[in-house]
Amino acid sequence: MWHELKNDKDAEQFRQAVWSFHDSCIKEIKYINGFYVNKKYVTHPMNDQRKLIMKVHRRVDSSSVIELEFTGITFMRFLPDDGKYSCEILKSKFFFNRGVVSWCDNDKAENFEEAAELSRTVIVAGKVRWRTVNSRVSSDTGKDS
Repeated sequence: MWHELKNDKDAEQFRQAVWSFHDSCIKEIKYINGFYVNKKYVTHPMNDQRKLIMKVHRRVDSSSVIELEFTGITFMRFLPDDGKYSCEILKSKFFFNRGVVSWCDNDKAENFEEAAELSRTVIVAGKVRWRTVNSRVSSDTGKDS
């Protein structure tokens, strides 16, 4: 079941429930822009969906895979660490401002500008919702069970 985060209060309750994604990692990111080619090879070249789906894996038995869906993306940055460093999220944060929601993988930021400066992953969208995908992940490969 999807749960929409509509304001700072919703986001803070969610952050507390998932411990700000402490010791979690972004396992998958999927972006859907809206472009397609139909059966007659006619293109729909519009970027009219702008949806990002992000799976976060956590070390919690009851909700180890959380899926976040951001719609109406206006900005996103994902700078993955190379294989020499840990990709853990230490803590994350949401901001609601002027009809958009921002998410970053750094809880030290107080606004979008600081998030863009301090964070490796930043997402700005019109809406965000979340759900628990399943309750466990495979212990060896990290693949969803």
